[in-house]
Amino acid sequence: DKNIGLNSQTSEIYKTCLHKMVSWRYLMVLLLQSSFVVAMFLRNSLPMAMVCMTRPPSSSHRLDVLFNETDAKTDEVALRRQELVSTNVSLNSNNEHEKDMEYEFDWSSEVQGLILTSIMFTTFIGPLLVNAIREPLGNKFTMTLTNLISTILTFLTPLAARISPYCLVTVRVLLGITLGGHVSVVGDCVAWWAPNDEKLTMIALSFTGFNIGGVLSAVLAGYLCLVPVDNGWPFVFYTFGTCSLIWGICWHFLSSHTPEEHPYISAKEKQYIISHRVGMDTPSGGNKVKPPYRKILTSVPVLAYFVTGTFHIWSTYVLFTYLPVFYNKILNFSIQETGLLVSLTSLFRMVGSLFWTAIGNKTVPILGIRKSRKICICIGFLLAGIATVFVGFFDETYKWIVLALLQFVMINQAVGTST
Repeated sequence: DKNIGLNSQTSEIYKTCLHKMVSWRYLMVLLLQSSFVVAMFLRNSLPMAMVCMTRPPSSSHRLDVLFNETDAKTDEVALRRQELVSTNVSLNSNNEHEKDMEYEFDWSSEVQGLILTSIMFTTFIGPLLVNAIREPLGNKFTMTLTNLISTILTFLTPLAARISPYCLVTVRVLLGITLGGHVSVVGDCVAWWAPNDEKLTMIALSFTGFNIGGVLSAVLAGYLCLVPVDNGWPFVFYTFGTCSLIWGICWHFLSSHTPEEHPYISAKEKQYIISHRVGMDTPSGGNKVKPPYRKILTSVPVLAYFVTGTFHIWSTYVLFTYLPVFYNKILNFSIQETGLLVSLTSLFRMVGSLFWTAIGNKTVPILGIRKSRKICICIGFLLAGIATVFVGFFDETYKWIVLALLQFVMINQAVGTST
């Protein structure tokens, strides 16, 4: 009897999991997860392509700067010059294809910094704009529209770069707006589609696309840069833009704003979602409640969350924006190695998410959710900050120490989205 009961229970669990996997609400999760993958493709396309687009500082230029105010006639300085030249030749000979690459642009470090960070200038506008148009259009058409604009801007990026660096900045600024509201749409979709006991699972699965996209975009871009046609780097944007276009078509025909509006969902699953979700009325039902904006904006916990969230997101995006250039130009890794190492960094961030989630689950029953989150976030951010400071004390001679420190940073920084 016990065996029969156990087999029956196992069969029921398997049946439930199988039903979830083939249900429309988890197909929506798959679409939302892949939307993060695509968003990371579009966001990370330029930092990796920049490695192949811009000429690295020439050895003669670096030596002239180094010895500008030094007496080069002394034996010690002459020996040092020879060592640097030999090292530079050795590093540049690591990859014959890269050695013969034709870099199209000779932008200064200031211009490169402006281009790389321009997408962040307008990211904060995205949620405001998306929330304004989501009300009349709904999540489905809002995401379709922003994805279409993002795709077009990505396809236009190579042309913009060849016209002017400031034209490229304009394209990236516009892309920051369209990508900035992405999380808002995802959150609202989960709110409508998730039964209360599945909400955390659906959110977690959706946001794993952030790390998956980080891993895949770096690896793919590292190899696309070396395509021996049109200098290679434009294919990063054409390939990622095509992926975005395909995803947009799938989203438009397979998604809906709410389960009530979905044309293919079964009546049983629809009723299950409606009866088990919390805090959501149908769009047409009831009067709207005006949010208490004044109380929200003067709430100490909200302000604390805003400050910590701002610094966390800022540090994350700055790190991932400059990481490809740092690996390639400063630590002198090849283009393929740079792509693999950037993806490794994203992978360690994913490991960190699992680690801190497990720590949080263990400490919440003991300390309570508030103390658990405070302790985890303080420890994680403190360790990440200290390790980041130490990175600045090492040069390419200690590149493997730098790599280890950066992976340690990613593991601990992941606490911000895991507790």
